[in-house]
Amino acid sequence: MPKKDYYEILGIPRDASYEDIKRSYRRLAKLYHPDANPSPDATEKFKEINEAYEVLSDPSKRANYDRYGNTKGPSFEGGFGGGFDVDDLFGGFENIFDMFFGGERREERKTRAKEGSSLQYTLTITFREAALGTEKEIEYTKYDTCPICNGTGVKPGTSPRTCPTCRGRGRVREVQRTIFGEFSSIHTCPTCHGTGVIVDNPCENCKGTGRVKIKKKINITIPPGIENGTRLRFKGGGDKGERGGDPGDLFILVHVNDDPVFERDGLDIIYRAKIGIVTASLGGIIEVPTLYGKEALEIPPGTQSGKVFKLKGKGIRASRNRVGDEVVIVNIEVPTRLSKHARELLLELGQELGEKTVARGNGKFINRVKNVFKGGS
Repeated sequence: MPKKDYYEILGIPRDASYEDIKRSYRRLAKLYHPDANPSPDATEKFKEINEAYEVLSDPSKRANYDRYGNTKGPSFEGGFGGGFDVDDLFGGFENIFDMFFGGERREERKTRAKEGSSLQYTLTITFREAALGTEKEIEYTKYDTCPICNGTGVKPGTSPRTCPTCRGRGRVREVQRTIFGEFSSIHTCPTCHGTGVIVDNPCENCKGTGRVKIKKKINITIPPGIENGTRLRFKGGGDKGERGGDPGDLFILVHVNDDPVFERDGLDIIYRAKIGIVTASLGGIIEVPTLYGKEALEIPPGTQSGKVFKLKGKGIRASRNRVGDEVVIVNIEVPTRLSKHARELLLELGQELGEKTVARGNGKFINRVKNVFKGGS
């Protein structure tokens, strides 16, 4: 006989459903929780309540408890100076086999719970969202705990029965006879496939799997400065495992679109500014875009094409100590079409600058000007 009656501890009948068990546990846990009831008697009672719930809420443990009065199955006493259960007996065979053969020929034990699969979601964001950081809500499909059977896979109001082949252990022992003697190995039970129980009345909602597909929405925080191809991990965001197994993880693969204005170099951003011949020659102030608004940039007289300017701190601000700059590369734009008056002015300029080889109207001077401002000779 068991030392403790778990049904009596929770105050429920032996045919109570999972919902009845959970409801009674929550009521008693609130009443005897150490934070609410600091007395020593309440602490012991709280431990008993948790122990009872752990057994009765698990279909396999409950089936063994109902049948044998414990959670491991039948036990044998005597002959070895004390009691041991069937698992201990099989464990002894396994240990002896491992001593002689290193365990290489024995199939490894399989747990009844199976961990869920990890999932991957590709999230596409803009260049500016990657640089400045953003919040995104995503929706994806995953397996989650069945709300009808609470993941047990059993139809509400019914209970699974102990597997008759393995007697609830989830594995069976196979004896092989060879010229060297008998050898034992442990295998997953072929009847219950390692669960230890037989479900005669599976949950109609999840078909006995204990999980169903749902659409899940979560909010994603994209940190500033994230790079294209980065994978973010959200622990437990993947599929729920079978038979109460832990969920897998969700991986967010971040794809950053190219930007029509900026390029990226680490935490620095690059902007290519176009200025005219007059501004390059005489100097002036131009307006350039940044991630944080427009900024004025002073162009000194005689600026050559390809000149690099820096706007300090206007790059990507990944953190307080990791801040990039904006790199402005100046390209001089030479006009391709000129009015008659503009041509005459350029010819006069050529003469002023000593362009002796220029012939009026043949276009050589224009080409010469283009080469000069593009960095040629």
